[in-house]
Amino acid sequence: AAAIALARPLVLATSIDGGGGHIANIAVAGDDAFTCRVARRARAPHGTGDLLTALFAGRVLAGLAVADALGRAVAGVDAVLALSEGTDELALAAAGDAVATAAACAVERMGPEL
Repeated sequence: AAAIALARPLVLATSIDGGGGHIANIAVAGDDAFTCRVARRARAPHGTGDLLTALFAGRVLAGLAVADALGRAVAGVDAVLALSEGTDELALAAAGDAVATAAACAVERMGPEL
């Protein structure tokens, strides 16, 4: 609801409590809103929101639909986090191919009850 109230063409909200041990990321474009949830990790390095934003923006600028860009970006962050397990830094250099080839995470259209 807050993203819609901003009245911007595209808003990305990251690391929202998704309930049930999940993190939700939400993209709002006009009247459309999409969510993508992944399992919450016990410990994650700082910078995941910045990484998600960069991957999402890159996918949108490459021409992907908002929902597709969100699913691919979240999958990319999840791939980096898997390689960064137990460290204080994101393993960006080691994750290059993993980010590019990660299968998109499931994305759901959010209902009008926003």
